Amino acid sequence: MRHLTPLERRVIFGTGVTAILALLFILISGYFHITYEAPREGGSFTEGVVGQPVFINPLLGSGAQADRDLIEIIFPGLSTITETIDISENGKNYLVKLKKGARFSDGAPITAKDLIFTVKTMQNPDANHTERSRWHNVAVEKINEDEARFSLGTTKPYFLEILQDLRVAPAHVFESIPVPNLRLSSYNLSPIGYGPYTVKEVVTEKDGFIKEVRLAVNKAFAERKPNITDFSFRYYTSEMEAIAAFQRREIDGYGTYNPQAEKEITVDQESFAITMPRSFALFFNQVKNPVLQNVNVRKALLFATNREEIVEKIFQNSARVSVGPIGANVKGFLKGLEKQEFSLEQANKLLDEAGFKKDEKNGRMKVEGKTLTRLQLTITYPEIGFLKETVELLAKNYQAIGFEVALRPIESQKILAEIIKPREYEALLYGIEMRKNPDLLPFFHSDNRVHPGSNLALYSNPQVDTLLTSLKNDTNEKRREEKLKQVQENIQKDLPVLFLFSPDFYYFMNKSTIPSLSFFIQEPRERFSRVADWYQKTARVFQK
Repeated sequence: MRHLTPLERRVIFGTGVTAILALLFILISGYFHITYEAPREGGSFTEGVVGQPVFINPLLGSGAQADRDLIEIIFPGLSTITETIDISENGKNYLVKLKKGARFSDGAPITAKDLIFTVKTMQNPDANHTERSRWHNVAVEKINEDEARFSLGTTKPYFLEILQDLRVAPAHVFESIPVPNLRLSSYNLSPIGYGPYTVKEVVTEKDGFIKEVRLAVNKAFAERKPNITDFSFRYYTSEMEAIAAFQRREIDGYGTYNPQAEKEITVDQESFAITMPRSFALFFNQVKNPVLQNVNVRKALLFATNREEIVEKIFQNSARVSVGPIGANVKGFLKGLEKQEFSLEQANKLLDEAGFKKDEKNGRMKVEGKTLTRLQLTITYPEIGFLKETVELLAKNYQAIGFEVALRPIESQKILAEIIKPREYEALLYGIEMRKNPDLLPFFHSDNRVHPGSNLALYSNPQVDTLLTSLKNDTNEKRREEKLKQVQENIQKDLPVLFLFSPDFYYFMNKSTIPSLSFFIQEPRERFSRVADWYQKTARVFQK
């Protein structure tokens, strides 16, 4: 037998190696062809929030962002636990069928009783729920354990949206507690919900400040388990602290309206600009400052407000000028609504006509008999960077027309309880969130001038009240458009509010997390509406 030469051996060896490599390539290519990369369980995520959670309870209708973020995750909208919602032909009856096996995190079944209990508690005046007006004239009855019927006295154009957004509270936990005492319940920080996560631990410092709320996967969740195993919220007293924590990578996510945050966050991150139907405005409290009762004084402030300057200098044109209660990206926006131009000359003229004459110090005063009234205004605002810059620009122009202006910053977490609830302000710079289908009644009907109503300008106009009340029940699109037009025109004429701008919501995340986000949401908490789909880890999965 002839021995192979060295050259022949090298050729055969090379051919074998090539064949093996080719086979490996075919196998690997085939594997990647019949599989795909999919999210898998694992990972941890920490969200940074300015403020403190107090009422993680849908029965109390908290307006605090720290509460609403957790409620979104622990008590998602009704659609999460419903099989079907059938609407009667006349639009007055909604039959809700719950998913079989839907349960709270403590294992108790979610039944029609829980729906009935939740709605009736929200309707109870003692609950002071911020959304009580949305459930006015709505009756709910049990059909069986899994079905409840919602009956309307009159049709409501957007009731399906209201119903789908219902957050259901466990009757077996709260029904023995008198409604006025709900705020005292320990379950407000240890909620029993049905969302993708449940509260595992609340970490509190010695002074009572809640440092962190740690969540765990809710094994009773009616849908697919969330991918991220450990989810938590960490709390800060100011945005400066929260941004510094993001810089140190102590937190993985942070949301804000502040357009300067992107410059301040220099570590590697993903940023998202999310459009929202939220407008910031100056709400006038004419009770606290009588000079504001003169419509010419309010119009003078409007002429002295340079909204384009605010949008350009503070937001680098990433916000939109607001001219009325309904934003341009919301159904019902009145395109022909007059956009008042900036004019210090016109503002001065209106103040002269109102009887406020300039003095030697460039201020203004009005003399009526022995009464001397100076033109003064205190602007209250949440202590947030971009709002501070806004009031400083406003003050500069208001001082130029003779106002003595004082600026009053309040810590963000205190603004609701200490300022808004008792209506302790002359002018308040604050934001209002409008839904995709606008309901102006909470913000401009005279019945909502006191807390928990959202009429921050204490506005009262009988014609507007009548229009807003009829809008709640009118399903005719053309009539609705005309009524909304009249409401907006009246508000512009009366000027109880000075609308300023509508900014984007900025959300920052570390690059290790792949979120599922909608780029048009109605309020910040909705960034967590698909949190169960977020993921950090992946695995190859065979295609079906």
